Amino acid sequence: MAPHMKFVGKELIKLYTYELEDIYLFLKAVADNPESFPIEKAAEKKEKLQTTYHQILSLCPLDKTQFKEIKPDVKEENFEPRKNGTTKADPDFQPRQHIYRRLRKTGDDPGDPKIRVNYNDAWSHHYPLSLQEEKLNYWCHYDLLGLFFSLMGPAQQNSGKFNFFLPLTAVYARWCFTIGGSRKRNDLPDPPAMAMAFAEKPGHGPPPAMFQCTWGEGEESKVDFSLGASMGGQNFAAKQLPGWRTHLQRARFDLLENWNDIKNSKWTKGGQVYDFGFGTSPGNTEFGNCAETYPFIHMLGAHRKQGQEKVQGLALSPSFMTDKDLWEGYSLRKIYAESQTKRDPEDDIGYKHMWSPCQNCKHLITHVNIEMLDRFRPDKTPPMPADLEEGGGSHGKSDLKANGNLKILA
Repeated sequence: MAPHMKFVGKELIKLYTYELEDIYLFLKAVADNPESFPIEKAAEKKEKLQTTYHQILSLCPLDKTQFKEIKPDVKEENFEPRKNGTTKADPDFQPRQHIYRRLRKTGDDPGDPKIRVNYNDAWSHHYPLSLQEEKLNYWCHYDLLGLFFSLMGPAQQNSGKFNFFLPLTAVYARWCFTIGGSRKRNDLPDPPAMAMAFAEKPGHGPPPAMFQCTWGEGEESKVDFSLGASMGGQNFAAKQLPGWRTHLQRARFDLLENWNDIKNSKWTKGGQVYDFGFGTSPGNTEFGNCAETYPFIHMLGAHRKQGQEKVQGLALSPSFMTDKDLWEGYSLRKIYAESQTKRDPEDDIGYKHMWSPCQNCKHLITHVNIEMLDRFRPDKTPPMPADLEEGGGSHGKSDLKANGNLKILA
């Protein structure tokens, strides 16, 4: 197996095993001094990296403030907002969740939920390659982390699915799991209490149901990419917040409003033709719910028509984190393991952790270019025998000290 490409000078198999403080310190180091990493146009991206980093922190679980290097960077608390500048949680924003939100205002529809997604210009970001007038709203730290990773791009020349983008997506998924949510891995045992150097205060809910990476040829033979997660971090608490689920799903749907004239597309199911719209879709969820949403807008938008014929993608389920061996270290053979179950009847092969595009995503892909679909299917782009050979860096440990005094290594 060819060695993995590095990500901003770091070995992916080491980034894969970073723990909570490791992750925070890495994000801080990049945000504070991106010029010290091999990041293209680092000085231009510095302000955006810092803004995104602070927004990510604001939505992370409360135990972020137990790390002395990180606590000063928590400029505001948006996971569990405080009341009138005090240290007490504001009951109006309950239940706590990883969503940037505001209270219902005069002028809002009185039938709307008491909390709403907070559309704030400071939380509306350009993708590095998009037109300046094209900005996307963000409100969840999982999506913001994907943006942060993308800002550190592009990937090096010769970066491909198996030597870079799949391990990078696995890193992204593990980091999302670690910086937010309940951090529960089903039946796997939690780490011994003595191993924790702090009092853990996890967040809410499971990790997103899917993680996705889309990439394509960029300038000077480098490879542009975008990472995204399916809708996550929310706390619907149906009895307390009627309408919150629909409001949040609508917010994700609205991200697609100006994408490739998708609103004028149609799809067919059971011989009946449907107009693209909220409340109806060929899949089991609303359009916009999927992990592909931000990556597709970034990589398959009208501003990137040139080179779209070479764009590829992959979808990775968080189920790989329940595998004990995969939790200990990255392995292509294990993460691409086959399964007797085929989630899509059109698949030639079933996989445990790799997923083909769902019906909604198929509609988005084929709306752009029907010939592109196979480049997003794991059975059509599998690893070659040489890719699966052992000894290619299948396992790795963090290059950070584990004694509570962690350092980012250059």
